[in-house]
Amino acid sequence: MEGTSDVSALKMLNHELVKLDRFDGTYFSQWKDKMKFLLTALKLFYVLDLNLMPFPTASDEDIDEIKTQRKK
Repeated sequence: MEGTSDVSALKMLNHELVKLDRFDGTYFSQWKDKMKFLLTALKLFYVLDLNLMPFPTASDEDIDEIKTQRKK
């Protein structure tokens, strides 16, 4: 079901329901709201969260464990 919502978000953008003009320094608050809406529709707004934790780096043991699980 996750893929269908992504497709519907792209269809919405193709129909130009959301037109995001290039920011030229004027009407920042309106541009910011449009950008937030666009990124939310594309499920990308979370990357702007300052509290977002980075993915932990995988160790060699983790990689080997994942490989053995996939072979099963």
